[in-house]
Amino acid sequence: MIKRFFAVLTALAVCAFNPTSANYFDCSVVYDEFDQLMMANFLIDPERYVESIPNVISRQEFLEFQQHQFHLRAERENFGIAVFLTNQNIRGKLTFLWQPSVRERLIPLEITESISFGRIKDGYAPVRATSIYLTPGFAVDLDAAQSVELDDGTADLVYEYDRETDEYLIRAVPPAQLIFPVQSMCHRVVE
Repeated sequence: MIKRFFAVLTALAVCAFNPTSANYFDCSVVYDEFDQLMMANFLIDPERYVESIPNVISRQEFLEFQQHQFHLRAERENFGIAVFLTNQNIRGKLTFLWQPSVRERLIPLEITESISFGRIKDGYAPVRATSIYLTPGFAVDLDAAQSVELDDGTADLVYEYDRETDEYLIRAVPPAQLIFPVQSMCHRVVE
């Protein structure tokens, strides 16, 4: 009995002092990675779980590293994902999509869904917003979930066109932060 007690105690001590690492999820039981896996701990520290791009993503990087990379419902399969921390210290997540060009040199961006949490640990006071349309040169206040002018002091992210590199960019407006996962948590999907 004493040997068993010490064996359990030793196992607990080893577990307590070993750094934790995220395991891969069995996504055969997940409908949508954005809804079901990207929650509390992920929103606080996404880089612990997946490789990410911090604060700026170009449309080309989205096409290369995000599009079709996540385990999402069929209507979301082309969407990009970002985790955010606003300038008001609110955490959340959003999905986005570049729309077809409406004119030469004008590709609109749609934030298809944004969810922010008043308290991240228990999901208190979630605020959901859908369909925020942007053209280059406009910004979004993620706290209020609305489009704002570029020079508005409440802006958390800006959508812009860089003429020098001929790229469309989504960029965080400091002190706000954006994290763009480029890897799914569903690496080993069980068939």
